Amino acid sequence: MNAKKATKHQRVEAVVLNSPLPISKQEICYNLLDVSPTTIEAVLADMVKIGLIDKTGSGRGTKYIKKQCYAASESWQDIVTIHIKYLDCKKNTVLEVGKFAILWNIFEHIKFGEDCRLDDIKNLESELMKLNREQPFVKLATTLRMRAKEQGFTIEEYVETQLFKKGHKPKDSSIIPLTIEFINSPRKNNQVGAMYAIYRIRNNMFHGTKAPYALDNQIELFEDANKVLESVI
Repeated sequence: MNAKKATKHQRVEAVVLNSPLPISKQEICYNLLDVSPTTIEAVLADMVKIGLIDKTGSGRGTKYIKKQCYAASESWQDIVTIHIKYLDCKKNTVLEVGKFAILWNIFEHIKFGEDCRLDDIKNLESELMKLNREQPFVKLATTLRMRAKEQGFTIEEYVETQLFKKGHKPKDSSIIPLTIEFINSPRKNNQVGAMYAIYRIRNNMFHGTKAPYALDNQIELFEDANKVLESVI
């Protein structure tokens, strides 16, 4: 990684993720003399929280290692990686993320003619209630609940701080409660909440905080969002 262009946060991530063996905070400090231990601790805590790395040991013996994302049951096709600049992504991750971008493009074109705003999605509420394809919505809600739990959030906290990040709160006061209601208990009368969530996933990916190293850990989220989009288009 180009140290002149990379932020301190990115450089800490790179040191940990490129280490073939568990690495301690002290070793990271040695490699990044201009980055404070406090900053390194904060980055490590974030990486553990989102499931990017595993933490082993305790006290002075605490070390960190890139999380093993590949289950023993996965086929060799699933674990083939594609190298993109500094990043090695699972082949299926690249496929699902690319598919998500294309499906969203088609969704916007068919439903709105051009790009849509969050408030525009509310107009789809009656159309979504007529769909007889509830399973993709139920699966997406389940995955979102699981991600909230894994990251230590309540559903309300997850929606208000992770999906609708600071500075991106909707003007329509009904949008966030509907999204929370959908994730907690998906039903036909709140399926529009799924589209609000997918809209924010799309915006957070392309306009929000970037965490490319975490994409492999989000593959199920993209798979489920894609199935919902396919059922709506």
